[in-house]
Amino acid sequence: MARPDTINLLRTIERDGLHCAGLVLLGGVAFGAGLIRLLVGPLHQSSDFSLEVLAQTVLQLLGPLLVALLALTRLMPHWLERSRQPGAGAWWHSVLAAAVVGALLFNLFLVVVLLMGVLMTPRADLLGEWRDLMATIEPWSLGEAMARSGLFLGSTAALGFWEGRRALRRGDLSARVTADAILHAMALVLALKLLWILALSPSHFSGG
Repeated sequence: MARPDTINLLRTIERDGLHCAGLVLLGGVAFGAGLIRLLVGPLHQSSDFSLEVLAQTVLQLLGPLLVALLALTRLMPHWLERSRQPGAGAWWHSVLAAAVVGALLFNLFLVVVLLMGVLMTPRADLLGEWRDLMATIEPWSLGEAMARSGLFLGSTAALGFWEGRRALRRGDLSARVTADAILHAMALVLALKLLWILALSPSHFSGG
């Protein structure tokens, strides 16, 4: 039988994931359709090349960043509210849930982006095009992107708790606290992205 804290964690993951899924879904539709239209339209690239660029852009460059930025705008008010709960249990609970949600939302974002990309290309064999595209995605690259997305969102959850408890000690629970926390969380995600590029992924800059 599952422990009560495990059940509560799963419920938090489900609730937070559903809270963000619509915005991430919309972002994936816009990103996938927009980039493919740019590549096959003004840049006159082939469908196969455009889809491969789209997949690698999501996996290696912008996917985890965009997922974290979209999700934190929806979840920050909830993190600030939970920060009023005493003890470290609520902190670990929300940070772990946010990390899992970030990884799961990345998969949703990736699928939607690639699906929109396939639908927007001029090729008629959509199923074959989808199979070819999936064959270009390496498991380690997908796992790394999921880890980054989880790291980004989990870190912003921790920051949200810190911001909330600091505001609670000051007795300042105004809307400005939420706005400042979202701004600081966005800056943190961008800093983590830069750190990942410069320190954790040196192979991206090495000669092939």
